[in-house]
Amino acid sequence: GAVVWLVVILVLIFALRFFIGPEGLAVTKSRLRALGQRIVALFARWWAGARAAAASLSIVVPRRRAADEEKDGKLRLPWRFLRLNALSPRDRVRYFYLSTVRRAAEQGTVRQPSQTPAEFLQDLESTWPEAEGDATALTEAFLAARYDRIEISPDDAQKTKTVWERVKRALKQRQAASDEDATDTD
Repeated sequence: GAVVWLVVILVLIFALRFFIGPEGLAVTKSRLRALGQRIVALFARWWAGARAAAASLSIVVPRRRAADEEKDGKLRLPWRFLRLNALSPRDRVRYFYLSTVRRAAEQGTVRQPSQTPAEFLQDLESTWPEAEGDATALTEAFLAARYDRIEISPDDAQKTKTVWERVKRALKQRQAASDEDATDTD
């Protein structure tokens, strides 16, 4: 064991001697000092840039938020354009389900954060019995796209889109009917 340690120590001494070089320790200290100064200068430039970016954001963000606020004080979200064909089939199926969840929330059936899709399906079925079968198919497609590792084919996504359009139509018809009832009672 002692021979191994002796060899390790000798290798370290030769490596240190090679690192220091023939100029000696004083030259190596000056090289290390110069390297340290360059690193500090580089960090200082980066820090100054980060501070400048933060300062500009502190000016720009409040201006944009103020511009995005409507007269009634609500925050207006920017319009987003989404090309469904640019999404993968799996993402399209997710989009169809999540847009249905959003539409249902707009009409009063809100999915709680703690609810699973299957639990929310029960709420949808009780609220919209006319879309019961389609809501079930849409939820099952979402669960497969979200949690299964199986490949979602473009044909599967197209079938889900057809189901989604029927659910969307049912939600719109129900909203139109409730709007008519509200105007009739006035």
